[in-house]
Amino acid sequence: MHVAYSGRNGKIGRYHCRGAFLNHGTDPCISFGSLRVDEAVGTEVLERLQPLGIQAAVQAIETSKAQSAEKGRQIELALEQARYEAAHAQRQYDAVDPDNRLVAGELERRWNAALAVVREREAELDALETKKPEALSEAERQELLHMGADLERAWHHANATSVTRKRIIRRVVREMVVRVENDRIEMVVHWQGGDHTTLSVKKNKLGHHRWGAAPEIEPLIRALARQLPDKAIAALLNRLGKTTGRQNGWTQARLHLP
Repeated sequence: MHVAYSGRNGKIGRYHCRGAFLNHGTDPCISFGSLRVDEAVGTEVLERLQPLGIQAAVQAIETSKAQSAEKGRQIELALEQARYEAAHAQRQYDAVDPDNRLVAGELERRWNAALAVVREREAELDALETKKPEALSEAERQELLHMGADLERAWHHANATSVTRKRIIRRVVREMVVRVENDRIEMVVHWQGGDHTTLSVKKNKLGHHRWGAAPEIEPLIRALARQLPDKAIAALLNRLGKTTGRQNGWTQARLHLP
């Protein structure tokens, strides 16, 4: 699945599966909005992770950093060895009699091969540095641990960015299998460790969106429209505490029905 973003601030996601369409020209696969799915998965993560879950997530991030550092150290040692062998090959080449072309040619070949190994190790080190996971600052770490007793507050905290939430999810979720059946998005969350959870989310119908009013509002308005004018209906809905999909009060202009 891939995700595309739209909306006024480019923060409204939509998941889609288009690999076969792009690569083989077949019909596009499933697609659905991210809001309800993300909310359902986030809620499940919050229920699964107890206060120690934050500590576990921090440790997992730090473990990933340590593993990256160890791999970097191994490449650095290999680079040191390659540079030593290249320097040794150069000294052998410099020491040979230039008139002995056969030996000089072989030593030059070995020198060039050793230099190629040096470049390979340097490239590996640069690539590892580029992919190295971002480390939590001490302030971020302490804040997450401090909020561990209230994971939901930590999850929705202003400083807990989407990057932080994605890090946590990647440490506890191995993969997700998604399918669309009728008007439902059916998901199977495979957790690290082998457990799995099934989730089901209602998929918006064509033309519907998250700003729709509560399901019972439309039949109520239709019933009232048989007896009252729009202005009176709006006043009644407001007295009953009913709101529009955007949590606004009702007015005559907001009572249009298809």
